[in-house]
Amino acid sequence: MKMLTTWKPENCGRRFWKCIGSQRFEGCGLMEWFDPPMCKRSQKIIPGLLKKLNGYEEKIHSLELKVETLETNWFKPQKKKTKRSNCITVVCFMCVVVIIVSVWLKGK
Repeated sequence: MKMLTTWKPENCGRRFWKCIGSQRFEGCGLMEWFDPPMCKRSQKIIPGLLKKLNGYEEKIHSLELKVETLETNWFKPQKKKTKRSNCITVVCFMCVVVIIVSVWLKGK
């Protein structure tokens, strides 16, 4: 016997024992409830709450993908700017070196 949980609207979240014997792991079909029956109000409310929860989880996943896309798109230009500023720094440094060398050579 194995304890499982049903998510069908009429018994949502209710646990039960099920035979997991042979017959290709289908078992003999024996099943016994572990939890007592839920009241009618719970049977009405729980499926709606699960539906909302699933909707929120989908929304979170969607927003995580958007954040990932935005981060990727934001960092790409930043890398280009860094490469560009590094090139400008190297060119400026080379110009300063050329100026210093030319001034030094004129002084000789």
